[in-house]
Amino acid sequence: MALTTELRTQLQLREVAGIPLQASTVDNWSQIQNFEAKPDDLLICTYPKSGTTWIQEIVDMIEQNGDVEKCQRAVIQHRHPFIEWARPPQPSGVEKAKAMPSPRILRTHLPIQLLPPSFRENNCKFLYVARNAKDCMVSYYHFQRMNQMLPDPGTWEEYFETFINGKVGWGSWYDHVKGWWEMKDRYQILFLFFEDIKRELWGIGKTTSLWFRVKDLMKSTDKRWKEPQ
Repeated sequence: MALTTELRTQLQLREVAGIPLQASTVDNWSQIQNFEAKPDDLLICTYPKSGTTWIQEIVDMIEQNGDVEKCQRAVIQHRHPFIEWARPPQPSGVEKAKAMPSPRILRTHLPIQLLPPSFRENNCKFLYVARNAKDCMVSYYHFQRMNQMLPDPGTWEEYFETFINGKVGWGSWYDHVKGWWEMKDRYQILFLFFEDIKRELWGIGKTTSLWFRVKDLMKSTDKRWKEPQ
């Protein structure tokens, strides 16, 4: 697919506070930072290629009490808007989130220091998933190779240096994970590891402690959860 000049411009990386983000996101930064979170929001947070869609589907399955048909009601980006996503003239992630009824499940790749302030001000719940840096790097590299919407990663050797130096979209893996880890006891952050989730799901075919930890995080005053049969 040939990219238009406008789209190429939107996809270029520019920095916000030293963090590389797509230009379309930077152009929409005021709207993102002024986003009004609600106290019953749940924000799924990950560094890119850390199992984001996977954990979204797990959370949605929990929310829908295991009803597969309900989980297929819409594509994942409509069920859980990506708050920093912007690609004019399409509706932005912020606009999609505003149109959703509460309680909302949203997602982001933003490092914690760039998060819209209202999430912390409203004591929202966060679900953070961290993945091994090597696996993130390999996955990110091949994702950029096959995705024409992203910059050409170059050779593996070139990309290795780019990734290690935090010059990829959403910045340094190390700083991202470290930032969220250091705040996990100050806010309602459930910090999970990709490898632990994978081991638990593959080992017994369903979640046990993971189920209860995520379920407890998602509880709100007007919603109750049931253990799957």
